[in-house]
This record gives sequence, structure tokens and C-alpha cells, in this order.
Amino acid sequence: MKTKIFCMMVLCTGLLIGCDKEPIIPEIPVKPPVEEPEEPEEPEKPIEPGELPSTEKIINFNNEFMIVGADNNVWWSGIAYGNGKYVAVGNGTSDSGYITTSTDGENWLPVKTLGMKGWYNIAYGNGKFVVVGSAFDSCAASSIDGENWSELIHFDNEIGFRRIIFGNGKFVVVSRSGIDKGSPIISSTDGMNWTDPVYTGGTYATINDVAYGNGKFVAIGKVTNANFAITSTDGRSWSAPNVIAGSNTVNAIGFGNGKFVVGTMNGEITVSTDGINWSPIKVIQSGMQIMDITHGKGKFIMTGIVFNPVYGGYVSTSVDGENWSEPQQLSNKPLSDICAMP
Repeated sequence: MKTKIFCMMVLCTGLLIGCDKEPIIPEIPVKPPVEEPEEPEEPEKPIEPGELPSTEKIINFNNEFMIVGADNNVWWSGIAYGNGKYVAVGNGTSDSGYITTSTDGENWLPVKTLGMKGWYNIAYGNGKFVVVGSAFDSCAASSIDGENWSELIHFDNEIGFRRIIFGNGKFVVVSRSGIDKGSPIISSTDGMNWTDPVYTGGTYATINDVAYGNGKFVAIGKVTNANFAITSTDGRSWSAPNVIAGSNTVNAIGFGNGKFVVGTMNGEITVSTDGINWSPIKVIQSGMQIMDITHGKGKFIMTGIVFNPVYGGYVSTSVDGENWSEPQQLSNKPLSDICAMP
């Protein structure tokens, strides 16, 4: 009996000890954090194309000449006629290049961009239009119809092409960017394959314009404080500079009626039949920057910018290149290039 009681006591004691222990709670597996997907980045909005310029400043002047000039957001800087149409080129504030075409000089196709390049001038010859330009990356392009263009041809940054002329079966391009070797001139028969630059005019000379007539090219420019002209029969080999009198920079040259006519940045002109010997400077309108001179329809015409008393683009005409009409305002913005209508 004692043995039974003792066993019962041991059993109860064991149970009591077991009841005093903390219960073993199985660990609940930790749920791994669920990574929230990142918010997708909003796609970059495409850059809105700038407002294309109007063609309002491409002007038909008396059904004799087409004249281009500045608009609110573009400077129409070049125009040429060929293959039954006019092609106008220009540049915008962001160095964008613009082109438009017209068969009648009145109705223009929608303006298109041609590369992020500012186009400064255009010429037609050998069945092609050729444009040149861009202030920071000189280049050229060619087209048969003025609408479909070749790939851009890039040249050395320092060249800075501004003017192009066609004559004697080739295109000749001059630059306003004078460097220590002189001002570069290049030429091409097809607008695709170009000669290496020929540096002319002397150290840091700038060439501002070029014309063709009487069997030669004549380019004009300035070096230090002296105006000069250089001549060439092939656009490749150029003469030493011939001095043009006057202190105001020569800026434009045209040929017609057997003579070259040069205009300055202060409304003056000088005339030559050979590009070597020049007439005394004659004032047309003091303060007018002469931008272009062209001959057609039996007369010369010039464009200019006047700042005072009334700012804007002006034109003047002459039969002989020496006696000019009083400049008349044609636009409230600057005018630049001219081409004769057929």
C-alpha cells in the first residue's frame, strides 16, 4: 500500500513539474517581404517640332526677281531657279535648315527641314541644285528636283561656307571664316565631289561673295583693314589680291551687262570690267548694308538693310550698275538673296 502511494506521489510531482514549463510554440516561418514593383518611368515626351516658318518673306518683285529675307523665326537666305522651279533655303534660331519649292514663285510647298544645319546659299547648274551652309559644321547637299536631297557632305568645321555660284561648268563656294592660312575656296562639277580647299587672300582674310562673268570668277573680301578682289578662270587657281578702295567692308558682288558691281556694308558701290581695276567708290545710300546684287531682265538689283530712320529691307535698281534708283522699303525685316525670274 505504501508503495502504491509513493508511486502516485512521484507521478503527480512529474505532472506538476511538466505543467510549470512554458509550452514550446513552433516558429512561424517569416513570410519574405514582397517587393512592390517600381512605378514605371513615364516615357520621355517627344520634342515638339518647332513651328515651321512661313513663306511670307519670299517675295515676287515686279514679276522680275524673287527676293528672300528674314521672317519671325527663320532667315530665308538663299534662292535659285532651275529645272522649272524655285528653291528657297534658310536657317532658324537653332541652326535648323529649311527648304521649300515653288513652280510659280507664288504658291510654295510646305516648308521642310533638311538636317539640323543652317543653309545659307543655293545655286543651280549642271542639272542640280546645291546648297551650302551651317555655322558650326560646314556642309553641302545636292538635289535634282529641290525636294529629294543627297546625304549631307561634311567639311572641316573651320570652313564656314556662306556663298555659292555656278559658272564655267562648276560650282564655286567661298567662306567667311578667315584663318591663319587665308579664306578657303572649294569647287565641284556635281555638288558631290569637291576639291580640297584653296586658301586665298592672305592671313585671316575673309571672302564675302563671289560672281562669274567675262570668263572669270571674281571673289571679294577683306583682310586686316583692306578690301580686295581675287580672280580665277577655273575656280581653283586664284590671283593675288587686288585692292578695292574704301574702308567699309565689301559684302556683295554681281555681274551683268559686261561688268562686276560690288556693294559695301555702308551703301556704296564700285564697278569693274575685269575684277582688277575698280571705279571710285560711289555712295548709293549711306548706312545701308548691301546684302546682294544680281542682274536680270536688263537691269541690276540690290537688296540692303537700313536701320535708320525706318528699319527694314530695301531694294534699288540700275540699268548700268553705276546710277541707282533711290532705295525703297520692301519689307519691315532684312532682305538678303535675289534670283532673276526666267
